[in-house]
Amino acid sequence: MSPHHEPDPASPLPPGWGTRLDNDLDAVAAETEQSTVARLNAAVSDLHADRAGAPENTVRRMGWYYAFDRQVASWILNEAPGYAECLALQRRFRDHALQQAVTSDRIRQITEIRTPIPDDGPQPVTVHDLALEYLKNSAEAVTSVLLARERVLTVNLLVDYAEKADSTGHRVAVLRAEVEDIDALHSVLDGDRPLLDRGRPVALSVVDDLHRDPDPARRIRAYRDLLPVGSVLWFTHLAPPAPGSEHAAALDKLRYRFSTTIEPTIIPRGADEIGSWFDAPAWQLRSPGVTTVPRWLGEPEADQPGTPWRVWCGVAEKIR
Repeated sequence: MSPHHEPDPASPLPPGWGTRLDNDLDAVAAETEQSTVARLNAAVSDLHADRAGAPENTVRRMGWYYAFDRQVASWILNEAPGYAECLALQRRFRDHALQQAVTSDRIRQITEIRTPIPDDGPQPVTVHDLALEYLKNSAEAVTSVLLARERVLTVNLLVDYAEKADSTGHRVAVLRAEVEDIDALHSVLDGDRPLLDRGRPVALSVVDDLHRDPDPARRIRAYRDLLPVGSVLWFTHLAPPAPGSEHAAALDKLRYRFSTTIEPTIIPRGADEIGSWFDAPAWQLRSPGVTTVPRWLGEPEADQPGTPWRVWCGVAEKIR
């Protein structure tokens, strides 16, 4: 894990963000004394790769989590088989949607809600790095804002991205925002020191996040009101299992394990409910609408490992 540093007061963050990152010592202690969603997901992915006999050069994130996270991850893999594949599937959807946004839609402003622990390497591999890779033959500058849910992860990413810029003017900022904080995007677009240009479209990634929010419809309405016309939003959301099924039992165990984290909520929802969040005339769900990730990727669902875990996804454009 990157060494802890105080946020740089000269960092291009809206006023107040610097002090919100890690000055709540009780909250920081809670993050280091119990598991977090980001650390558990990273540990699950690493442990799953280890059990599958992955080669030595497989991406690892071990410096970002603790031994007790790995223990809980082991229980999750045993009690909720397929969850690691579920995480990988959502990541693949995110990467495909991002590529579409920066190449086909030509969007150069990116915001990610719930930035996960990045792949280890010489530099962090986040949506910002992926966007630069997708646009490696372009001279246009990319501006990214990473909204992490956890204080320690936020500070570590700030350290890794400190003064990160190059001759083409690429910029990246890292902020922290809790799941109920719908004002975070407002600070990014309309704050005293906005990080993004309100006159240009934004690509907004909301992956593995909405099913952790008791009231996601409220946030989608806020995003609708804030995002510039031409912006695109992509999301994933856990689907409810059939009552009484093995998957339902596995989901109950998964929810129990996450109930011990600082973000205990997991609420699966149906496709119709999710689609209703985008009924407003300002949104247009792109074909095929709210669907499963394999179907969106054009892959047979039966070929997906961990098939009991269904994950909805979709891409919406703000058209007015």
